[in-house]
Amino acid sequence: MVNDPNGQDPDATRINPPVGGTAPGGADATRAMPPVGSPEQWTARASVPPPGSGPIWPTEPEEPDPYGGRSWLTPVIVSVIAFLLIAAVGVGVYLIYRHSKSNVTPAPSPSVPSSAPAPSSAAPTSASPSPSPSPSNTSPVPVLVPVPPVGGQSEQLATEQLRLLGLNVKVQRRVDTTVEPGRVIGTEPPPGTSVPAGSTVVLIVAVAPSPSPSPSPAAS
Repeated sequence: MVNDPNGQDPDATRINPPVGGTAPGGADATRAMPPVGSPEQWTARASVPPPGSGPIWPTEPEEPDPYGGRSWLTPVIVSVIAFLLIAAVGVGVYLIYRHSKSNVTPAPSPSVPSSAPAPSSAAPTSASPSPSPSPSNTSPVPVLVPVPPVGGQSEQLATEQLRLLGLNVKVQRRVDTTVEPGRVIGTEPPPGTSVPAGSTVVLIVAVAPSPSPSPSPAAS
């Protein structure tokens, strides 16, 4: 560092003299500025409002809030809570009604005095016996069986055919020279007659005539 011949530091801070040698009290002398926000400060600026006078650019009017500053979930939550309260009240009323109904006991019916006369000391009479049911007179309807035509058949074959129909057989033999012996001539009752099952049918069977005795020789 180089010292000034006057004994002062050339780099030290000091007040510079005004340009052009104007006196300290001139028009360009340093002086305090007016306070911020003074109307005089903004008079030279076009279209610039002073501070605190409002927004610079015009703003659109705000729309009214339909929810009044509340959230849109508030009506939904209130509705759910109201529904739950109503459901809880309904369930409680139903349980109380059911419990009260189960506890109701029927009132005892008043006893009615019997109007029947007191039993007398007389000896009891013997009760008449109840009539026994009479047996029904209806008999089962018999099953009717038609007598088959067995004429001309052998005795054995005709007998088997009648017994297969549930009929009993009685054989009656009759001399008949027009039919081979052992053949059936007819039946009693005749063929085609309807008889009850288990009835007896007479079977007429032809037999050969017995030989006539030979004449004895005349005595001499």
